[in-house]
Amino acid sequence: MQTPELRNALASIAAEIMLATPQEFAARLQSDRERFGAVVREANIRVE
Repeated sequence: MQTPELRNALASIAAEIMLATPQEFAARLQSDRERFGAVVREANIRVE
């Protein structure tokens, strides 16, 4: 994750680089689940 080549490759596909501990990563996943879950519920999005 530290090399410019890898960062550029990830940036080219709009990937977000996140260096974190396992605990920080788990907290981010939980936060994203809550945030996007609210969006899905409010927009009444369903899987078909």
